[in-house]
Amino acid sequence: MTQDSSRFFLSKEVFQATSEPDRQRAMLTGAGAAIAIVVCFFFVVVELLIGTEAYLPFYGIMILFSGLALALLRIGKQDSAKLVFIGPVLLVIAALASIEKQATGVYLYFLAACVYIVTIFGYERIRYSIMFFFLTVVLAFLSYFYTIELIEPIELTPQYIDTSYVTNFIVSLFASLLAIYFLMKLNIKSNEHLVKTSKELKESESKFQLAIQGSSAGIWEWDALTDKINISPKLTELLGYTKGDLTSLTMKAMLSFIHPEDLDEAKGVLLSHFKNRSPFSVECRARTKKGEYIWVLDTGQAEWDNEGRAVRMVGTILDIDKRKRTEQQIKEQNHLLEKANRELDRFVYSTSHDLKAPLSSVQGLISIAELTDDESERKRIFGLMKKRIANLNDFIADITNYSRNSRLEACVEEVNVLHLIDEVLQELEHFEGRHKIQIEVNVAEGLLINTDKNRLKIIVSNLLNNAIKYHNYRLEHPEIEISAFHKNDTKVIEITDNGIGIAQEHHTNIFDMFYRATEKSDGSGLGLYIVKEAVEKINGSISFHSEINEGSVFTLQLPALRVSNHSAA
Repeated sequence: MTQDSSRFFLSKEVFQATSEPDRQRAMLTGAGAAIAIVVCFFFVVVELLIGTEAYLPFYGIMILFSGLALALLRIGKQDSAKLVFIGPVLLVIAALASIEKQATGVYLYFLAACVYIVTIFGYERIRYSIMFFFLTVVLAFLSYFYTIELIEPIELTPQYIDTSYVTNFIVSLFASLLAIYFLMKLNIKSNEHLVKTSKELKESESKFQLAIQGSSAGIWEWDALTDKINISPKLTELLGYTKGDLTSLTMKAMLSFIHPEDLDEAKGVLLSHFKNRSPFSVECRARTKKGEYIWVLDTGQAEWDNEGRAVRMVGTILDIDKRKRTEQQIKEQNHLLEKANRELDRFVYSTSHDLKAPLSSVQGLISIAELTDDESERKRIFGLMKKRIANLNDFIADITNYSRNSRLEACVEEVNVLHLIDEVLQELEHFEGRHKIQIEVNVAEGLLINTDKNRLKIIVSNLLNNAIKYHNYRLEHPEIEISAFHKNDTKVIEITDNGIGIAQEHHTNIFDMFYRATEKSDGSGLGLYIVKEAVEKINGSISFHSEINEGSVFTLQLPALRVSNHSAA
């Protein structure tokens, strides 16, 4: 049936609001009602010509209810139209078949009705199809075995029998073919729709696969009823596994891939999604087959049943490891930049102060020397000036060491620890108070380490400098012990003294820039800060134990570094 013919049975509004299958069934219903009206009028004319009016009430009933069915179709009451049309028509057919039996072929309409009923109701309204189908069968048997005496039987002439039989045969055949044609057309359209849908689905799936392959995302699907998780090949590859490695996964097994530090957060977001239907999206570290961890973005969406329980969940895992590592590097660089800015502010302030102080002191001593004629007084003043200049020189040396340590990369070479300590002790030979202290060195001759020699020398020199400077000269045996030895994969250097020690309240700050732990300190406050920075540059660590008036132990642990090409050359 064409769209123009359908407008005869359906109004414009109803036509636009009706789906294609229901529209076709409505048109078939309308066509059946129209055929019934035409056939009834035909037989009314025939019976008037032969001079009988016995069947006119039956034809009138069929015309009335068929017309009512057409009216109901126009206003969109399709189910009501079908019921109004089929019910009365079946009863009229049964009545006429009971009176005329097989003579005029009225029973043929029962066969057409079975096909017609199944067609116009369809599978969607299978209850109506079954009900009217069995009603048709029951009425067919009743009309065959019983005669309904509602009217006086009329005399069936051979001419009437032939005309009625041919008409009923043609109409029932046409109605059956019309229903079959409709089924075929609907089936063809359904097949075309399925083919089109299948094609679109394949194209969509192909595009989706290309999109997934073009990204670093993997897909997972969780069946809550069986607690089974299926993952895509891309996700298998992302985690470093091969096809077939990850089978029979459960939610517990899936969660076991998450880094222990990120597990609680991931579980919390997942439970919140199930309970509150909040978005599930979490950044966490996932363990690969090699045991390494990579950063991933895990997102998903659950499907809930009528009782609000999650029955299924589908999600994606996106590789964001490069992004997270870049963010971490930026964060670390920002931290270092903030630290550098703070230290620069302190450095400028303290440096200007510590440079001015000895210069002002020397300037004052010069003025005093110019006013006195006492030679012994002048010698004392010159001694003080010499000491202030030495302090200034030490401070400049500390600044130089600080600058070199912060700017230069580590230059790794093989270092003999004993020889390096001997060099430092020789440079401290004329250091004030040096000869009042007994220094014992317990280092094997062949102890070697691959590290930055200049930085290690700065570290040892500063530690020994402090041990000498802040010694307790009132002791009977002031001493310093230097020892070095192997410990696992590291070399350990310990410098122990029985000096004045460091009070507990200063322990957390002694490695800070320009921090002085004692009022007796006349140094720059950069020494231990430079030690800490230099230790970090060569990937080592430093710790200490100290008690006031008991002395201090500084422990330096150094890993072996790879010798640089420049050093090796």
